[in-house]
Amino acid sequence: MSRPVASLAIAAAIGLIAGPLLAAEPIARTPLVCIGGGPDDPAIAAEALSLAGGRTAKVAIVSVASSQPGTSGPAYQQFFGAFGVTARYVPITTREAAATPEAVRALANSELLFFSGGDQSRLSERFADTPVLGAVQDGWIRGAVVAGTSAGAMPWGSVFIANGSTLGAFARAFSRDEQGAAGLEIKPGLRLTDDLIVDTHFDSRSRLGRLLLAVAANPRSTGLGVDELTAGIVTGSDVRALGRGSVTVVEARALSGNNAGRASARLPFAAGPFSVHRLKSGATARMRQGVARTAPGPTPTPQPGFFFGLFGSQTATPVPAEAAGPRQPVTLIAPAAPLPGLSAPMSFVRDSGGTQARLLILAGNGASRDAQTWRGHLLVLGAGRARVLTASELHDQNFAAALEQSTGVFFLEDAAGTLVERLNANRRHLRDVLAVYAPRLPFGAAGLGVRILGDVTYLGLPTDPLRLVKQGLNLVAGTACDDQTWEFGGVERLIQATLTGGSNLGIGLGPDSAVRVEHGQMLVVGRTQALFVDARNAASAVLPAAGSVEPASVLGLEVSVVPPDGVYDFTGRRPRF
Repeated sequence: MSRPVASLAIAAAIGLIAGPLLAAEPIARTPLVCIGGGPDDPAIAAEALSLAGGRTAKVAIVSVASSQPGTSGPAYQQFFGAFGVTARYVPITTREAAATPEAVRALANSELLFFSGGDQSRLSERFADTPVLGAVQDGWIRGAVVAGTSAGAMPWGSVFIANGSTLGAFARAFSRDEQGAAGLEIKPGLRLTDDLIVDTHFDSRSRLGRLLLAVAANPRSTGLGVDELTAGIVTGSDVRALGRGSVTVVEARALSGNNAGRASARLPFAAGPFSVHRLKSGATARMRQGVARTAPGPTPTPQPGFFFGLFGSQTATPVPAEAAGPRQPVTLIAPAAPLPGLSAPMSFVRDSGGTQARLLILAGNGASRDAQTWRGHLLVLGAGRARVLTASELHDQNFAAALEQSTGVFFLEDAAGTLVERLNANRRHLRDVLAVYAPRLPFGAAGLGVRILGDVTYLGLPTDPLRLVKQGLNLVAGTACDDQTWEFGGVERLIQATLTGGSNLGIGLGPDSAVRVEHGQMLVVGRTQALFVDARNAASAVLPAAGSVEPASVLGLEVSVVPPDGVYDFTGRRPRF
């Protein structure tokens, strides 16, 4: 599993490293504690100390990754010292310091080796091929716990993520822009373990996309995305989550498509389906074997009612046989305002009759200004007529008449969900009227409007106890849609929406992308990729209770990244690109 790369000649010369340095079976049971960053959580620190032996454990603190090691190191010494253990700050700020006998002894004689945050490249550069790295490897083999937060958790695999963002990875992959910045930069790691790629600050910085690319480029590795105030505790092939957020496990061992080796600014990254587990505190998954292990709580039993998943646990339900896609085309557009050059609105106008199109724009009360902007844009694109009705203007008589006179319907929602609330009100009469016309009318939606067309409407952030979760319009049955997947909380929101009610396919749009749904196929158009989350075979899905800001926990999601002009097969659940 592991392979030391430290300079053994140097270490042997100073006579400070003894015992086997090659990986042995006991190393599989030695924990690696990967903390996602953020404020230091005493509960996570206490667990790391417990794994290292409790109050008798000696702690070595290394802040080489920090830009201010003289400040962060002593601060962590005081933090761990408050637990009643012996904690020592080991100042290793240069490669020369990484070869001193004092530093090697301090690490070799400690039961918990803790690495602070900062810059993971700085940590790697100063530790690679040095005696102190040999001491870390030897200590881990002998049973010492290695723990790190933020950058301190990242460089321990054969490769690590040095820089980049999800949007950069999607736009440029590993190529560089005019300023020399790579979309994603990967460097050789310290190889404490060969088959792990760790990413931190995971949800708060929307890093799923960059981890997907990193794992696709190194498909033998398991990706571990750790939220802030959370730890992923890796022991052999098992990972356990601890803390307030979630741990995301990503594996690429069964991809049907993967262009990571060729992806660039001209060839957008695409791969799938990945196997993904999303773990909240207490949940465990098994890595590198594609086998889900356990999740917390009793075995979930589905209950009747649309919102049962919000008040306890649920298992993902099979996709309904009739959910093979809408009869007429549906166009889902991420930008809330018209975006020059995006072809999806033109496709919607064409579907609706082109110059003969008579469009009905339905808008939430707070989206009336956006509705007028879209009305003008759709007319410029060639629509014959376009009428706007806001939620407060909808009633039985004018709604049926407006639908009868229309050849296409376009949806815009507001943050309060006034449109979907109105369509579901009055014993769902307005919704039933819409269902009568659905088989013959093409639909389009933009911004928050895309979230109301599936089985569930999720407005707000999962971290907000006042978030709104409402029944969707079921115009794209078996799905949940999101227009802001790559913003903070977007992935968590998409997963929770996908697991709620009858939904089990999540459609997450990029910031300037669109998806056209027709004949069971989902065509991605625009400039960025779309994310598809398949929960048909998910197990042990546990959703947070109403008002809770906890993450969801689910084992066995399949996630695909589909590029512009690529297709996701709704019925076969496979990407094609």
